[in-house]
Amino acid sequence: MHNSILGRSARAAFVAFGLFLITACAQTGRADPALRALGAELLPFDAPATTFNVWDGNQRAFSIERVDDEQVRLQLDGVGTMATVRRAPEGLYFADEPGLGVPLVKFGARPGDQWEADGTTVRFEGWERLDLAGAGVFDAAHVSERSGDASFQSRISWWFVPDVGIVQVEVARAGLETRRMVRSAP
Repeated sequence: MHNSILGRSARAAFVAFGLFLITACAQTGRADPALRALGAELLPFDAPATTFNVWDGNQRAFSIERVDDEQVRLQLDGVGTMATVRRAPEGLYFADEPGLGVPLVKFGARPGDQWEADGTTVRFEGWERLDLAGAGVFDAAHVSERSGDASFQSRISWWFVPDVGIVQVEVARAGLETRRMVRSAP
């Protein structure tokens, strides 16, 4: 009788330990939202037009104009084409003139990752919670790009929301001016 009690206790302990291991493995398999990698869903090529509050205090229409299956133009009313974006297997390339452009969204990049292309340094700053009045609250990927030498450096910061697209852009040129556009509609 003593052996059967010990047997049941040992079995119960073994089952409890097994459940602990299964739970621990399942939890480590869950991705921490703050550590999510960058992917193509950050700029859906079929996103509907929306509006942004821009640096001059006005609201302007923002749209994505499809060029072909792998390329779109970012259009801002009153400004025209802000950038052309090309989708490649390794990421999304942004260009403000004809050519390859800069890999602004590098697929698989994690917060803190940094890369360089054509004299531009790009860094995935991480995920940030943004409360954009009128547009909603978003968990956005913050990606920054820096170019130019120390005396005349420009910095552009982009905030992307999965399956929504761009929600905020900030441009700082050589410390002279900062321009910001913020999504104002869902």
